[in-house]
Amino acid sequence: MNLKIGIVWCLLCCSILLSAQEYFPLNGVKDARNGHYLLYNATIVKADGSMLQNGSIEIKDGKIVTVSSSKGSANAAVPVDMNGHYIYPSFVDIYSDYGMPEVERSRRDFRAPQQMISRKEGPYGWNQALKPEVNAAEHVSYSSKSAEGLLKLGFGAVSTHQMDGISRGTATLVSLANERENKFILKPQTAHHMSFRKGSSTQAYPGSLMGCQALIKQTYLDGKWYESYGHKEQLDLSLHAWNEVQGLPQIFAVGNKLEALRALKLAKDFGHKYIIKGSGDEYQRMPELKRAGAQLIIPLDFPDAYDMEDPYDAQMVSLEDLKHWELAPANAAYLAKEGIPFAFTTDGLKSKKDYLGNIRKAMQYGLSEKDALMAMTINPAKMVNADDIVGDLKSGMQANFIVCSDNIFKKGTKIMQNWVMGKANVYSDIYAPKLGGTYNLKVGRDAYNLEIGEDNSAKLVIDDTTSVKVKMKVGQDLINMSFKPEGQDNYIRLTGTVGDMKGEAVLGNGDWASWSATKGNATTKEGMMKDKMMEGKKRAAPELGNITYPFVPFGWTDKPEQAHILLKNATVWTNEEEGILENADVLIKNGKIAQVGKNLSAGGATE
Repeated sequence: MNLKIGIVWCLLCCSILLSAQEYFPLNGVKDARNGHYLLYNATIVKADGSMLQNGSIEIKDGKIVTVSSSKGSANAAVPVDMNGHYIYPSFVDIYSDYGMPEVERSRRDFRAPQQMISRKEGPYGWNQALKPEVNAAEHVSYSSKSAEGLLKLGFGAVSTHQMDGISRGTATLVSLANERENKFILKPQTAHHMSFRKGSSTQAYPGSLMGCQALIKQTYLDGKWYESYGHKEQLDLSLHAWNEVQGLPQIFAVGNKLEALRALKLAKDFGHKYIIKGSGDEYQRMPELKRAGAQLIIPLDFPDAYDMEDPYDAQMVSLEDLKHWELAPANAAYLAKEGIPFAFTTDGLKSKKDYLGNIRKAMQYGLSEKDALMAMTINPAKMVNADDIVGDLKSGMQANFIVCSDNIFKKGTKIMQNWVMGKANVYSDIYAPKLGGTYNLKVGRDAYNLEIGEDNSAKLVIDDTTSVKVKMKVGQDLINMSFKPEGQDNYIRLTGTVGDMKGEAVLGNGDWASWSATKGNATTKEGMMKDKMMEGKKRAAPELGNITYPFVPFGWTDKPEQAHILLKNATVWTNEEEGILENADVLIKNGKIAQVGKNLSAGGATE
């Protein structure tokens, strides 16, 4: 009897332990729904570009249960007909400062003596530009305004960090869902961030790029010393944190292509691999980046066209700047062609709303749809070892996906829903009819050219330069429109059915009349041009100029091959004990001085 009681007691304890427990106090009534849905009748596109027609996704408790090529069945799941819309993984950005407190920047008093040591209180390092102890997971908080903007763009998760200093501490992967910090933090530490910028530090050192490099090198050496001996003598929380973060992915932000090469050389010297957060000019040094095995996070802030109307202003624009304006949108395509892994970031954009538009522009310059999608989803997730959490549509991953009206890379496609952690953020009715196109609108005896956009915005096209805005509301079955005809003071109001696009209208004088709209027969030149544009024909890829080495006027289209060179009969200032040598030779091998002396043998070198 006692044995039976004991078994029952053990089973009861196990069931309690296995059940989910809400240990945070809840203000209000607990929502007992488990978010169990079966979304079906969708075109599902995975991160690698593979597509499932008429597919389905089952989600439960914020996670993906199954992704199937058929409707399937799920007991107790709420069925949701996706009406043939496209579903993609929500986007991921791993270079962000979302939800982080603003960095306090002090103004330096140039009349005061130079600050030589750190003013940070506590047992931390001696230089304020080094902040490896900063842990983003301890400081991040939900930001409704920022989250809403990113959600509408299609993002579901970001890796965020404090963008300040040479060593910036660790980043954390967070969901954009409106949850408490203990739920929306998906991975506490994703990467250690670094740069060549000392940020808000008011210390005099380092004051140059060379100083920043020297400080990083010294910190690597100090970290090894502290790990072996220093920790026995003193407490340094900065060096302790520095050693702790070395096992994480290392993301290094640079300002240009040359800084990228410096950072990669630095990484190689100390046995590390850096993920380079670039500046958009990486295409100018692709061979070196490929040899270094670089992974890149690239921005999409393409330069604007220069104003060349004033000939004096035009003379001030360098060929290098003009070439970069021409080639910058092709940066991603060049990298993809060379097989260099990269991810996109919104960082650097004047408006984050340009994110998708600039990716579409990059595709016009040769980037494939598959490479673009991977750079928005699975590539960034892989870089921070979070590809089992976000970035794709697979069983066990976060239920983060967007519902689109069409192919996401097609101009005019709308993001209608963004599901994050299994909860839908709804922006448009997926059951609303797709009305985009041009129509012959007849209201009573009058005829108009009506143009409806993919986002159901509408206007009357009068001629090539004149149009009248139409207020339009579309439901599942009904449509309402109102507009003020050109030259009239009163509105015409229309109501009717969507299926056959006809109904009744109240004219400006109060009389009633019938109306109807027939699609596809625009009668103005402007309308016919718009019809052709809305066919979705791809623009031809622009013809691009050559990448030159160096990237300045008179550069070579083919990079010069390194050769052995022997310079003979020269006056050589050695700046060493030998002093000045007359009639001496200098042998150069592999880009370095191999030998200095008289009567040197060429040994196959070019004399």
